[in-house]
Amino acid sequence: MKIIPYFAGIGPWVDVRNYASINAAVTAIGITQTTLLVPNIQTLTANLTIPSTLNLKIIKGGYIVKASTYTLTINGPSEIGHYQVFSGFSAGDVTFGSGSVKEVNPRWFGAKGDGVTDDTVAIQSAIDSMSIGGTLLIPSGNIFLVSGSIALNYSKSNTTILLYGQIKYSGTGTALKITGNNITIYWGGYSKIFRDYTISGAINAALVGNGLHITGKNIFNYNPNITGFQRGIYYDGTTGCGYNNAYSPILTDNLIGVDFRNNGGWANEIVTFGGRIGISSGFSSYTDSRYINILDSSINGIRFYGTSVEGATNIPERKIYCAGHDNGFYELRWEGINGGTDVEFTATSDSNRLHYGSFIEQIKVTDNGTWNELLGNYRKKGSGLYYFSIKTITADYSPGNEPYILGDATGGNIIVTILLASSIKGAKYTIKKIDSSANIITVYCSGNDTIDGAASVILTAQYQYVTIVSNGVSAWQIVDMGGIKQAANADTSGATLAALETEVNELKGALRQFGIIAP
Repeated sequence: MKIIPYFAGIGPWVDVRNYASINAAVTAIGITQTTLLVPNIQTLTANLTIPSTLNLKIIKGGYIVKASTYTLTINGPSEIGHYQVFSGFSAGDVTFGSGSVKEVNPRWFGAKGDGVTDDTVAIQSAIDSMSIGGTLLIPSGNIFLVSGSIALNYSKSNTTILLYGQIKYSGTGTALKITGNNITIYWGGYSKIFRDYTISGAINAALVGNGLHITGKNIFNYNPNITGFQRGIYYDGTTGCGYNNAYSPILTDNLIGVDFRNNGGWANEIVTFGGRIGISSGFSSYTDSRYINILDSSINGIRFYGTSVEGATNIPERKIYCAGHDNGFYELRWEGINGGTDVEFTATSDSNRLHYGSFIEQIKVTDNGTWNELLGNYRKKGSGLYYFSIKTITADYSPGNEPYILGDATGGNIIVTILLASSIKGAKYTIKKIDSSANIITVYCSGNDTIDGAASVILTAQYQYVTIVSNGVSAWQIVDMGGIKQAANADTSGATLAALETEVNELKGALRQFGIIAP
């Protein structure tokens, strides 16, 4: 029996070189609890299963080589460093039993991580070797070039990925696709999935494929960083996609930052916390470029909390697009004047919420849906103005998507004609007279609709306003009305008038006392 100094003194062990092959060594050892040392190249002579009683230690320079169609199953504990130990195996040929290794490393299967060698097969082989509940380690400090799609399918449910290195994708499809359930991905501080691209020309031509394509359920991504794709994160509802969370994502220079599509199934209950979705301003065309894309009317339960959307300076196409219902966007941070609609709720949208925001240059909301709730708490930043689609008019007008109408009637009376209540259920308009002229603004209904039972409302004074809401049938209800401005320093409080009356009475009493006035 040969003794290797490197391994001396560790405990009971057997050197594989004492046998004709690794298959022969495992057969001879049987169920004896010991360690099998592999310091050289060993070629399989048949399918091989390492039992749970046998500890496999492969030191650097040791290899297990595939022959014919043979496979290798390792059920015992294994000790392997960060170097290649398997050669010639295809994805799925090597399998680790539950608990046999703490983490599976693609370097074991020949991944180089040099950004030049194609590591697709090595990474997929590492993934396919995991048992349910296993962990895949993508080592830090490396760039793993991938030309094909890396897939975690249903058989890899309940697994964990430690994505500490970088994945450089050179294909045109999907870099990482997750079809399994209950999968958690931890992204390291410098890890990312990216494509090489040039910031010039049409963005549609420059950015292709999907960075992360998810069709499963209960997928949790911590600090994902994805750049250079047609879609950064793509939630695909083909087989049912939901209950997924992304924490602090960094999604830059993707045609669509986060894309939600039913594709015949459903994509619901997906939440994003914080992070940033940005775009560079150097492309010549940005057709269909969106921060967030909720494409189908039945998509619901999508939530974004505190996410920063930025970098859309002078890019009118870049926006949040929502055709679904009961989705929410809360405390978003906006940066950049895109020159067009920032948030679009389509005609199929219903009961979505856009609440608050901060550090906004400018925001414009187009709302063609029903019962969507827009609630802003905006502040000035430099000379910027934050608003929800304010429209200033000087002549007759029929508002569409603008919830705030400012009327300047200096040049003559103005008629504002409101759409049929039945066509925009839940819509809210505020109409305000901002000039000081004697001209009036009359708010009329369409058809036989009424405003609190009347055919119209008249605004006669500067700063007078009325806020009306559609009941979705044939009427508009007044929910607020007022705003007649008082003189700048007038004091009409009851307390002041009472005090003045008291002083007058006291003066009259004194005058009577001295006989100046009759008692």
